[in-house]
Amino acid sequence: MKPMSLSPPQIALPTYSRGKAVVVSGYLAGAEITIFRYPAAGGSSQEIGHGKAPMVELMNIEVDQLQYNDRVFAIQKFCTDILCLTSLQPSKIPQTGLPPVPLPAPYIRTPLYACAGTILVVYHSDYEG
Repeated sequence: MKPMSLSPPQIALPTYSRGKAVVVSGYLAGAEITIFRYPAAGGSSQEIGHGKAPMVELMNIEVDQLQYNDRVFAIQKFCTDILCLTSLQPSKIPQTGLPPVPLPAPYIRTPLYACAGTILVVYHSDYEG
């Protein structure tokens, strides 16, 4: 008889370096979810976070800080009184990317007037408009 296993949970993409949480879906409610990474420098997988799956479709799991080019994946284990089912490692594991470039802080154009109906917000204090 072939051993029974669960499908691996899915980690929402993209994941970014310096990230400290991942969003997971595709799990069985009540299962123990464990997050692993293969470091960019190579070597074996390392556990970086875990949590118990809730009765909702998505869950956030706090993890050790992700690094650029880490490969992050999740497994799940669900146990009852008579058996335990575990998912296998997924066959494709995407790499962690660089975080998006943050927007510059906005600048409110002065002077401001009490009778004004709008406020001009720009991204450079030297805006001539």
